[in-house]
Amino acid sequence: MSEIIIYLSPLIGYFAGLLTVKINHIMIITQGKLWSSGNAQQRYILIGALASVVFAIILFSFYVNNLKLTLFMTLIFAVIFVIGSKHDMWRFRQYDKIRDDLIRALFPNDEKSKEDYEILINDTLRISKDMLADMQSSQTESLKLLFLIFDSAFTVFFINLIYRKKIVFNRFKNMSTQDKISYMDLWESKDYLVIIPIALKALIGYCYYTSHYSWETISEDGGYKGEVLRRSYIN
Repeated sequence: MSEIIIYLSPLIGYFAGLLTVKINHIMIITQGKLWSSGNAQQRYILIGALASVVFAIILFSFYVNNLKLTLFMTLIFAVIFVIGSKHDMWRFRQYDKIRDDLIRALFPNDEKSKEDYEILINDTLRISKDMLADMQSSQTESLKLLFLIFDSAFTVFFINLIYRKKIVFNRFKNMSTQDKISYMDLWESKDYLVIIPIALKALIGYCYYTSHYSWETISEDGGYKGEVLRRSYIN
């Protein structure tokens, strides 16, 4: 048993770091207060130190009656804890890219030139960033978690395995456009999952059609070119 604990100590440290960051974001959501990155960093250091002490005590008291080995394994645990927390913090900063991929999947370029399409996408991203900046911190963190859960390689693997009996080792953002659409359709086909893609589509659709660069695509037989929307903004 002691050998198993020793071998698992890096894995335990890594997941402890991941969970620490996720719990921090959940606390932001539940309490509705955004702590600064400096304060968050201090909390991670404190939690990591406490987790390392607890790990050392358990390891020494119940599994390894060797002080040097205990200290060495605790050091490995602490280092991997830092790596795990840093990795999850990096993942939380990826939600902009995930949102970009969702926009491109929901609104592929069918009519515009590549340059015009990129202008539209960038303007949509700008609008979404401004909207998130005006939201309460708890709501922003909730949306970040929603993006990350939807993008997670584990979620993609689990959903495809359960409902399609298909093994997929990929994150949403790394799929082809067709696979992304198919994946979203799968979520929408399940009553207890449909709320997530609906929420994402509502957010992205609002930002996309708020951009005046998209108005010319709102047409009926090529007749309507967004004139009413354009004038409403001008006036």
